[in-house]
Amino acid sequence: MSFAEASLWKETSPRYTESNPSLGAVCPKDAPQSPLISVIMPTFNLHRYTADALESVYRQTYPHWELLVVDDGSTDHTLSVVRRWHARRQNDPRVKVISTPYNVGIAGARNTALRLAEGQYIAFLDADDLYEPDALEKLLTALQQHPQWDMVHGHYTTIDSANYPLERDQSVVVPANGGGWQWNERFIPNSVHKIVTESFIHFFSATLMRRSVLETVGLQNETLPPAEDFEYFCRMLLFHGQTLGYLPTPVYRYRIHTASATKDPRRLQNNIQRCRLVRRWLFAHPQLPSEALGYESESYARMYGYWGRERLLDGNPELTLNVMAQAWQDPQVKAKDWLAHCLPLTIRACLPAALEFNLRSERRQAFWNRLHWVGSGLRALERWLQTLLSTPATPSLQKA
Repeated sequence: MSFAEASLWKETSPRYTESNPSLGAVCPKDAPQSPLISVIMPTFNLHRYTADALESVYRQTYPHWELLVVDDGSTDHTLSVVRRWHARRQNDPRVKVISTPYNVGIAGARNTALRLAEGQYIAFLDADDLYEPDALEKLLTALQQHPQWDMVHGHYTTIDSANYPLERDQSVVVPANGGGWQWNERFIPNSVHKIVTESFIHFFSATLMRRSVLETVGLQNETLPPAEDFEYFCRMLLFHGQTLGYLPTPVYRYRIHTASATKDPRRLQNNIQRCRLVRRWLFAHPQLPSEALGYESESYARMYGYWGRERLLDGNPELTLNVMAQAWQDPQVKAKDWLAHCLPLTIRACLPAALEFNLRSERRQAFWNRLHWVGSGLRALERWLQTLLSTPATPSLQKA
């Protein structure tokens, strides 16, 4: 294969540790045979977190899995951590440890494992994240109950470097009628608009796919970090017609820490340039649906918004302002989209740190959500006028 073509986290959740059996019990290895799930886990210089990630797979309530761990040329003792953990687990044959002689990147490490995967289903977990104990069981059940789905994607919660939950915006799920939770439709990439404007940064560790997806779409592009996830999901959903289902329950815990590849300020500019590169590829693709062209500016603006928001959460408002300035100067970003996705972050980055912290409360957060929708309202007004008058779109706001 080539690159050719539930429930929300409760505030009292305990830490995930091997000594805490309440977070999942190891299933007996002689459990009845079921479809094999290949779990792909790349790791690079993550000795502090990798053992916890491995343990979260080992303690799955669904036992019929194989785990392919790829140490991607780590220069610390990550590989030793993996081998010691494997030895403590009696060298469980379900676990395969692979080491690359040099760093090939997360997409290259995933591809290395994918070439060796034997499962009928494929799952991914980054080595600094954690599976919920029943993640594979829930994802597999959802796919088995919906044969029309090629993939299924669940929700995630966030944790810090010590495995404690973080207060992040949980508006991707909302209360459902009759109790429980359901997906907020605004966050489901079930249309061309939502696909081309989504970042897909958090999707891989929450996704289970049938092997047929891999055979149809091929491997990941190894030249586009950190935009390989965006490119791969666009390729699957837009150009190969794969279907993505949704499971409204958390299946993994996304870790926020200073060593994360998405948080390193030194990589910021390179990350933005690669994200712009993959969007140029996307919007020039001959198979792209024509309606997607109308969302090009929003796609760029949301990309800048993601990187600016991550810098703000990482305590770097100066970098947030730098990213927002780049967005304003980018000719691909229209003013109305900058107002919708960059202005709120610009304002928040200018606030004193103490005030910004206070504004993270649920009550005051509503103010920033309303500010976000001001720019979105401008875009909606433009589309309404276009439909009402049955004429070409009214002139957009122009940046100086």
